[in-house]
Amino acid sequence: MNKKYANILNEIEFERETQSSLTRDDKVLIVDGMNLFIRTFSAIPTLNEEGKHVGGLSGFLLSLASTIRMVNPTRVVVVFDGKGGSYRRKQVYSNYKEKRAITTRLNRIVGFEDIQDEQASIKYQLYRVYNYLQNLPITTISIDQIEADDVIAYLASYFKKKVVILSNDRDFLQLVSDRVSVYLPTKKQMYTPDILLEETGIWCENFILYKSLLGDKSDNIKGMSGIGKKTIEKNFPMLSEKRKIDLEMFLEFCKLYDGKVKSLNNLKDNLKSFETNYQIMQLHDVDISQSHKSNIRNLVDGDVDGIRLVELSKLYIQDKLHSVIPNWDSWVKKNFNSLNELRNKHAR
Repeated sequence: MNKKYANILNEIEFERETQSSLTRDDKVLIVDGMNLFIRTFSAIPTLNEEGKHVGGLSGFLLSLASTIRMVNPTRVVVVFDGKGGSYRRKQVYSNYKEKRAITTRLNRIVGFEDIQDEQASIKYQLYRVYNYLQNLPITTISIDQIEADDVIAYLASYFKKKVVILSNDRDFLQLVSDRVSVYLPTKKQMYTPDILLEETGIWCENFILYKSLLGDKSDNIKGMSGIGKKTIEKNFPMLSEKRKIDLEMFLEFCKLYDGKVKSLNNLKDNLKSFETNYQIMQLHDVDISQSHKSNIRNLVDGDVDGIRLVELSKLYIQDKLHSVIPNWDSWVKKNFNSLNELRNKHAR
């Protein structure tokens, strides 16, 4: 077995053995809620016994439980985008997320009559996800005018011990450090600084510069013309060095370029566009008001609710998930009881 993966497994095993000595915030799993829901809704065409689509709901619960078993966190925080969360970035770049949409699967037999029926199912299942989370030992956060990305980034710095972020959004890879890991479920990969460097050739502290050069199609952010991974690897070798290259240092390097490579001269002439990308995508210094930061801190510093098995069972029966998640009571206890025990241990 590859040494670094063996080390990760050994660390997880050690944490299981010392679970009794852990405190509530020793290892926090932060979940990008909408990202997880969109992925499961789009990919899982599960129907309940009435022929009603429940793929987003059941897929969310199963994926969350699977990640909890793998990470073995001391607590879980699920973050959703607040209403109007994209407003701030749209003020900087009006086309931000303009073309983003949930991937539809109407060519598959998933119980939808048309697009409107699918959209109604999305809203209903997302509402039900929230209902389940409210009855589990999990903190759920959604704040109007703030994107989940910013809340997650703020929490990653606020919690002082280990943090694992669950999301397929590669923007979070800029937060990877000795303390913060990012798990991309579609790749089944846990990113640490060394693994990120091995896969991308970029040191974690410089990943935001790399992303700002490449752009992000999912958010409709254009990369710098003619610049791809190979161009970056060849012309910006300092991004792979285990030291932080700050924005000013990188801009100065670009301004001093006097070669003949067309893409690099184009970058030199369009550094304002590059800086806009950086401003939109960077998560190390999130633009959140002090009052909102205080609100976020109050939400995570307060008591965590315990498992409400009766309420969960009511939801389960109403959604007719028997064929999707059998043995519900034992499933809930298996996946969430350790969180509940830590919650009880530290409840005030």
